[in-house]
Amino acid sequence: MAQPTLTLAFLLPIWFLLSQAVRSETISDRVDWPPVFERSYGDPKLLVFNAEGVEPKIQFIRPARLVTVRADDSCPEAQIDWTIRQYFLGLLWKDYLAQGALSENEIRLNMKELVPMPRATFLKIGHCHLAGRSTGNRVHDAWWRVRTGMDLKESCDHLLAITTLEWDDPDKYSHGHFAFALRKRGGDIHTDALYDFRAPWELDRRPRFTEAPNIHNKLKLKALRENLYDWIYTQTEFRNSHVTMSFVKVHEEQVALLRAYNGRVHEAGNFRVFKKNCASLGTQFINRLLPLDEEIKGEHSFADLPLRKNQHTIEQLGGLIKEVYIENRTLEAGREPTSRSKLHPAKPSRKLSRGYQILSAVDEVN
Repeated sequence: MAQPTLTLAFLLPIWFLLSQAVRSETISDRVDWPPVFERSYGDPKLLVFNAEGVEPKIQFIRPARLVTVRADDSCPEAQIDWTIRQYFLGLLWKDYLAQGALSENEIRLNMKELVPMPRATFLKIGHCHLAGRSTGNRVHDAWWRVRTGMDLKESCDHLLAITTLEWDDPDKYSHGHFAFALRKRGGDIHTDALYDFRAPWELDRRPRFTEAPNIHNKLKLKALRENLYDWIYTQTEFRNSHVTMSFVKVHEEQVALLRAYNGRVHEAGNFRVFKKNCASLGTQFINRLLPLDEEIKGEHSFADLPLRKNQHTIEQLGGLIKEVYIENRTLEAGREPTSRSKLHPAKPSRKLSRGYQILSAVDEVN
């Protein structure tokens, strides 16, 4: 069949639908249409036409970016709107949030959303927001705004710090370590938090070369929320490591999600060197602070390298505001370095600890 004939065959049904429509508009005329929906499904033309005695039925013709709704003339507008919302919420769930939509890496890391998000909860949140209403739940509203790509409110009170460690030994190459901190400007010894991603290690020595691959599955990868100043104190006073904190902006809605995660420990399964390590898990957490259709670069790379992932994350979150370096002083303090991951309470107190004082002296992060 010649190309003009094919085109005509495709257009004739569309023309017929247009001619039969009771009214014509776009989806965004009927519902609050967030950016992730538009990037995923466009802003399709919506045709509503009469079909007597029929409950509202919807069809989405993707190539033509056309949605048709058949409904009885007596059908309330609210019911038609509900049908449209329910249909596209179902599509978004299937495309991004259902188990079958997760990547192999997400499944291996047992990743979900930062706040519990079963399908029923998602639909309840989605119906409210697509109808232009708040859920009345601050965390659920924040989740919707973050994950559907809506405009966020930059936080005046907090910054995010993408954090890495460097082992203080010139004869041993350090691949770094991926973690991130949520810090209040000016510092708060109680709420400033470090989100650490590691397989806890109970011995003073570093893992041997034969232990790092974890062939016996003794090392279990976890996400842990720790006090920031206890963590800095332990790394620089006991674990022979320099700490580098790269500060980037954060938004109030992202802060709300991280605060809601407060107190939970995420079990990610057996540690693996290349694609199930601190950088693998840490960037999946950062991905949950981004729209559903965005992610930190490198998802499909052969290996997740902490230093490279740090840089990709900084770029994704808007670029560096200030880098702060906290030097190791384990040997200077007269201590034998340990690789034990257990945290020590900051001394002489969190507020008087060296990490707190160094951060408090940097104008750009206070």
